Amino acid sequence: MIEFSQFDILWVKADDIYDYSNRTTSAVYAFAWCENKPKPTQWPSEVEDTFYIGMSGGLTDDFIGDKKNKNKSKVTSTTRVHTRMKTHMRYFKNKDSNFKGEENKYTLYHETYDSFTTFGKTLYVCLLRPKPHIKKFGMRCLLSATESSQIWQYMQRFDKRPLLNLAEDDDIGSETRVLNSHSQKHVYSITHNNLNDFFVDNHA
Repeated sequence: MIEFSQFDILWVKADDIYDYSNRTTSAVYAFAWCENKPKPTQWPSEVEDTFYIGMSGGLTDDFIGDKKNKNKSKVTSTTRVHTRMKTHMRYFKNKDSNFKGEENKYTLYHETYDSFTTFGKTLYVCLLRPKPHIKKFGMRCLLSATESSQIWQYMQRFDKRPLLNLAEDDDIGSETRVLNSHSQKHVYSITHNNLNDFFVDNHA
């Protein structure tokens, strides 16, 4: 069962996220354009302005090499969460970026929000960080299950998907759709009451 006690919930302005992401090895994360900062106890699924929920980390190797470091005599590393945040922020800020296969997602973002600072709102990032007592073994499963649960709870609460979680749109859903991530499989199983397939698929 996923509980508050398993996570530290952190909401910060997007401009400040790098101060935290490079010290975070595993997290479920979310983005939201809000007039007011969400409360410290609010899950992303409780904030209607949340427009994307994802996850990063939970792997054996929490750090990856810095590909931009040209000084081979000095090895640098960064967390996977930090790298993911940098990618998102780059795509959010620059509509002319090479979106590398995610054109639909980020084109929709720029069509909806137009620019990085608009509508008198502030872009906030939420990090759901597993607490230190959570065992690293099975961390990826916890993150994936939490990501799926947050997307599902958001959909149940607001009768829509988070804007950029395109794979969860019922308009493209069917038994024949391509499920290319753990999150998509989890949500599809839950929302279609197909719990048997959910457990079989994820415990094989």
